[in-house]
Parts: sequence; structure tokens; C-alpha cells
Amino acid sequence: MKTRTKVILAAVVVVGLGGITAASLKSRQPHGVRVRTAKVERKDLTSLITANGTIQAKTKVDLSANIMGQITSLLVEEGQQVKQGDLLLVIDPVRYAAAVEGSRSNLQALEAELTRSREAAAQAKRDLDRVHSQFKEGIISEAEYDRSRSLHDQAVASAQRAERQVAQARADLAATSDSLHKTEIRAPMDGTVTRRNVEQGEVVVTGTMNNPGTQLLTISDMAKVEAVLEVDQTDVPQLKIGQPAQVVIDAFPGETFPGVVAEIGSSPIRGTSQLGGAATGTDYEVKVTLTKHPEGVRPGLTVTADITTDTRSAALAVPIGALV
Repeated sequence: MKTRTKVILAAVVVVGLGGITAASLKSRQPHGVRVRTAKVERKDLTSLITANGTIQAKTKVDLSANIMGQITSLLVEEGQQVKQGDLLLVIDPVRYAAAVEGSRSNLQALEAELTRSREAAAQAKRDLDRVHSQFKEGIISEAEYDRSRSLHDQAVASAQRAERQVAQARADLAATSDSLHKTEIRAPMDGTVTRRNVEQGEVVVTGTMNNPGTQLLTISDMAKVEAVLEVDQTDVPQLKIGQPAQVVIDAFPGETFPGVVAEIGSSPIRGTSQLGGAATGTDYEVKVTLTKHPEGVRPGLTVTADITTDTRSAALAVPIGALV
């Protein structure tokens, strides 16, 4: 009985080992390579350049102050619509108004002096004409005639000097009036206040060679917008003005907006890129004007654009994965 049990156990072990060996051999057999097939056919092919960028108004104006002073009145908010000529803010005009009054008073005084000088010159001319007649008739001496002519020349010179002083005073009045006029900042065009960098009570400064001065506001005409893209240098030679593009604005998912290439940069982007990072020096700025855009679009919204650089109709198409 024990011998029979041992024989059965041995048979089971042999069968188990055989199964393991068979499974091992089966796993070593090649499974083959899965392949995909595609039919070679004719299709319309399009060559695209894809680039990222931001939305900007096609026309915008950054307003800065031409005079120094404190903002005493700020009349607009960011996002507000304005019309050309609308008053946006006022810089304290007190000292500029005082300068105008001083210049006007000085001009009036000099104009009065000019009137007197001209009258004196006219009288000196009449005296000279009378003395000249008397000299020709031999009534007076040559010395008296010379003295009269000298007085006339002095009167004429005094009138000419007064004329120059009046001209300078008028120029001074024009300059002070211009400064007073510049205390009022008005909208240069119809548009939207897309940026307001100041608050009422702040003191603004004028720009210098190394300092651009205080930038007050940005007015943008959002009726026409463009996508400002950063295109890699290797793609720039394929671009041409007027090429069509499809623009996706991240803030409006699921929508595509048509546009055309309007401008291609001639030098690489330096400093900070439109996307906020440091420029690599190998990207070029390309502007695509949108022929249609959504309501509520704002400057700075990020976009992705596909620019069509070439097309082929009914071209023989082969999957790129099949090419070696």
C-alpha cells in the first residue's frame, strides 16, 4: 500500500514538472509584432506653424505726464469706455496758472513799452526830416543835423529792442499756457482704459533720458485686436505677410478665430517676452490680426495660433510613421 502511494506521488510530481516545462517553453516562443496598416490615398495637406502669444489691441496709447505735480482729480476706472477728448485726470494746476498770470502781466507791460518806443521813434523821424530840410537850406549846422540823426537811430534801436522783448514775452506766455493746458490729461482716441497705474493724490514725474517717467494710463482700441506671437527662428523663413491663421484664445475654449499675418519681426525678442518669461533670443515677434474676435476680449489673454504656410491639394498621403 505504501509503495503504491509513493508511485502515485511520483507520477503527480512528474506531471507537474512537465506542465511547468511546457509553460516555460511556450513563453519563450515569439509572439510577433503588432502592426497598423493604412491605405495610401490622396488628401489635401496643410503645413502649419504653431506658436503661443497674447492678445493685444492693434492700436493703444500709453499716457505719461509732461509736467510734474500731484494728481488732484482722477476721473476714470480701469475697464471704462472713453471718447476722444474726455477728461481723464487733472494734475494740480495752481502754480502753472500763477505762471501764466505772471507771463501775461509781463507781456502787457512790455507791449506798453513797445507802444511808447514806437511813438518815440516816429517823433524822432519827424524831427530828423525837419532838421534835414533845414540843413539843406543852410539854416542849421551839420553838427545839429548829425545829433538829430543820432537821436533818431537810438529811438529806432529802442523800438526794435522792445519788439524783441515783446516777442520773447509772448513765447513765455505760450510756454506757461501750454504747461497749464497739460495739467489736464484727455483721451487721445476712443477706446477702453485697459490699465490705470496711478491713484488720486500721487505725485507724477516727467521722463528723462534714463527714466521714462510716470506712466499714467493705457487707452486701447479693442475694436481691432491682434495676437502677438513668439515664433522660433527656424520657422520664421516660412512666414509671409497675409498668410491665414487660426487662433485659439485660452479664455474662450472650444472656439477658433480667424486671422492673417500682419507683421513679422526683423530682430529677435530681447529682455522679457510677451508670455512673461525671459526671452531666449531665438524667437521672433509675429503679429496676427484677428478678423473676428469675441466680445469681452482683453489685452494679455494667452493664445495659441496655427499659421498656414503652405497647402497641397489631392496630394498622395502616406502616414509619417511609415517613412524611414
